[in-house]
Amino acid sequence: MNSFKIIFVALILLLSFGAFSQPVLAFNANSTGLSSSANSAGFNTQNTNLSVVVGKVIQALLGLFGLVLMIIIIYGGILYMLAGGDSGKVTKAKDMIIQGILGMVIIGLAYAISTYIIDLLIKTTT
Repeated sequence: MNSFKIIFVALILLLSFGAFSQPVLAFNANSTGLSSSANSAGFNTQNTNLSVVVGKVIQALLGLFGLVLMIIIIYGGILYMLAGGDSGKVTKAKDMIIQGILGMVIIGLAYAISTYIIDLLIKTTT
């Protein structure tokens, strides 16, 4: 059962990395004459600041952590429903749900703080 949990979490993490991946433009589209094609396809051909890239990475990581915490909350809810009146299983399930909710609050605060700091950095550097 324990190896099933590890495989399940690893699979969720692997699949979630694909959801947060960003397309990367590995060459300068302006020098090749493909700027209009790249813009119509949704690629960013403008130079981006380091603070913007760092902000996107932080937001992607916080989103990933939020996804993991949501899975923990759902798993705790399933454990609670399947406890069958066993007080030990009920306590474990309630603890998982509470820890997941606290983690979500922490992630929300981290998102708010990081967004505020990144916005300040962008305003001061431009």
